[in-house]
Amino acid sequence: MKKILGLGLRLAFVCALAAGILASVYRVTSPIIEEGARQEKLRKLRFVLPGADRLEVRQIKGREITLGYAGQELVEAAIEVAPHGYSGSIRLLVGVSTTGRVVRRIAVLSDKETPGLGNKIHDYWFLQQFVGKDAEHLQLKKDAPQGTIDAISAATISSRAVTNGVQQAVRDVQDLLADLSSLREGTAKNRG
Repeated sequence: MKKILGLGLRLAFVCALAAGILASVYRVTSPIIEEGARQEKLRKLRFVLPGADRLEVRQIKGREITLGYAGQELVEAAIEVAPHGYSGSIRLLVGVSTTGRVVRRIAVLSDKETPGLGNKIHDYWFLQQFVGKDAEHLQLKKDAPQGTIDAISAATISSRAVTNGVQQAVRDVQDLLADLSSLREGTAKNRG
């Protein structure tokens, strides 16, 4: 009995020591990892908003939207969406022109799609199909007569998820920009 108790205490000590070391490593590395993720998202924001020389992050109706300015003029906006694909959420960052309400560029932030099939959503040819399209024309060719997007072979669910996510992002940006305009008008009236 004493032998089992002694082994149990040793095991508990080793586990506590390992947990302490792991917690210390986490405390040191987590700010570095968070800063790396922040820098990566900023890099992708600059990619999806190519016409902007200044970015401003705003919260409107509980949604985060990044506004892209060229000088003092609002020219683009980006929003993150997370449609459900074949294997889970696909986090997309979608840049939209504020004038034509069309897609500027798309970046995939993260996904869990099937390697070799669904993760072809990262391919340039696939993402480039969305550029210059408005919400009405963002549909797969196989889903609608006015569809303009070719699905990835053997990855229709992933293709449809990205297409629906981008379509939703364009609509969300339109709605949020309308709300932003209303907020600005209301502020201007209150000052006058």
